[in-house]
Amino acid sequence: PNSSVLDNGEAVPTTTWIDHGVLQHLIGSRSLQRSLPQARRASDNIAIDGSGTGTLNDLIARTEDALLITSLWYIREVDPQSMLLTGLTRDGVYRIRDGQIVGSAPNFRFNASPLDVMSRVTDATTNQRVQPREWGDYVFRVSAPAILSEDFNLSTRSDAR
Repeated sequence: PNSSVLDNGEAVPTTTWIDHGVLQHLIGSRSLQRSLPQARRASDNIAIDGSGTGTLNDLIARTEDALLITSLWYIREVDPQSMLLTGLTRDGVYRIRDGQIVGSAPNFRFNASPLDVMSRVTDATTNQRVQPREWGDYVFRVSAPAILSEDFNLSTRSDAR
């Protein structure tokens, strides 16, 4: 169990939020849990568990043609029904070709649902501790793999620096 983010002493059980791109649970209150079994209490840590192998360098070496996005920020909800989010890449977008970083790329605006992104993962690394750039006031500890996901929607170029 995790510590309660509501500081009421109640244990927060480990929860699988998304499994292979399929939403399993929603954040909700104790009263909502009584009527909606999928509701779970929020937690202040996230572990994205995958079956990946190797490091980020190994993932890059296995990648034929892609963009390496190192940071997402200014993430905002667009459509809660589909979990569609929008945001910007920031502080490092790089072009990968034939297993090598061959140059930098501009920043982009993205529009994507975490459900869609997770359902299209084709490769991943082992988990690493990472610091969230967005929502860091709510989530303090994150363990996640770097992922290779097909068809990530980069909608427009951004002048963000």
